[in-house]
Amino acid sequence: MVKLNNLKFRNWFLPIILALMSFGISAQDIHYSQFNHAPLLLNPALTGLFDGEHRVMANYRAQWNTVPVGYKTFSGVYDTKAFRQEDGKSFFGFGGIFNFDEAGDSHLGTINLGASASYSHQILKSSWLTAGVQLMGYQRRFQTQDLRTDNQWDSGEDRYDPSRSLGENFDNQSIVYGDIGAGVNWRYQKPTSRTSLDVGVAMHHINQPNKSFMNDVDDKLPNRKTWYGIASLQATSTVDIVLNLVGNYQGPYVEHLLGLAGRLHLSQKRTKELSMLLGFNYRFNDGFGFDDAIYPTVVVEYQSWRVGLSYDLDISTFSNPTSGNGGPEISLRYLFKNVGKPDFCPTCPTYL
Repeated sequence: MVKLNNLKFRNWFLPIILALMSFGISAQDIHYSQFNHAPLLLNPALTGLFDGEHRVMANYRAQWNTVPVGYKTFSGVYDTKAFRQEDGKSFFGFGGIFNFDEAGDSHLGTINLGASASYSHQILKSSWLTAGVQLMGYQRRFQTQDLRTDNQWDSGEDRYDPSRSLGENFDNQSIVYGDIGAGVNWRYQKPTSRTSLDVGVAMHHINQPNKSFMNDVDDKLPNRKTWYGIASLQATSTVDIVLNLVGNYQGPYVEHLLGLAGRLHLSQKRTKELSMLLGFNYRFNDGFGFDDAIYPTVVVEYQSWRVGLSYDLDISTFSNPTSGNGGPEISLRYLFKNVGKPDFCPTCPTYL
């Protein structure tokens, strides 16, 4: 066994361990702290639920930049309404999704393109029921040029030799697979106020595709089960109270997020609408005794624009290497609206 001094350990052994950790983390889906601002990733039944004709959204997240295996995630989404019934009591929603995620010294990354479709129907005067389905295609790949293994340690020279082989063989460094997800969302929306409630459940990776890089290994992608509740209560003419709660379960991984926020409507004049939301959120994995992160959130909405900013403060068992720095997250949304009130569906559900 090669004996390494502390300096050598810090310089290359720790990055190896962390790189291997990134392979384990990859078993989980990409996720955003601002989960309610990434609705099509939360539930395909949220496709088309917005106040307007067309919606464009983007999300960006950077995490653990203070350690060698930080990862970055980007998503872009477009969705729209279509085939609206003349009585305004039902419509379809269609959307497209692009996701990119990369982590670790192996540059382990996933690129996926997907399509969502939903059908919404008004079941009562103030409530809507929506069912949605999502088809996704994935490319998963990694690189080896920045990886280090013990096979590259020259014991005779007592030094690390990057020209030596890693000593690891992979059948593939890039694979492609597809999967399917589905979900249901129920929305209560009081017509005469801003009070609303969304409750939904979804399942992703229903077919559990094989994500292994080895030809003779069956490494199924576990399905992810999601439930959530997103509530907005109009407290006064200018103030709303917003409560968010979500649970994600994927194989052995468990994630819960709880958020409380207040929204102040600074201007409600038509075409000059302006509001600001300040929130505090908590993410925990199993029970309240197993902490993960806390993150404050600021959201500004002006006319058809919405920008959300949040920052994760790491309070998990990994907080020492990260110095408590989880990472920033940004969300952006723009709505394309018709001038004047549309003739169709005057009480259509409008997701936050």
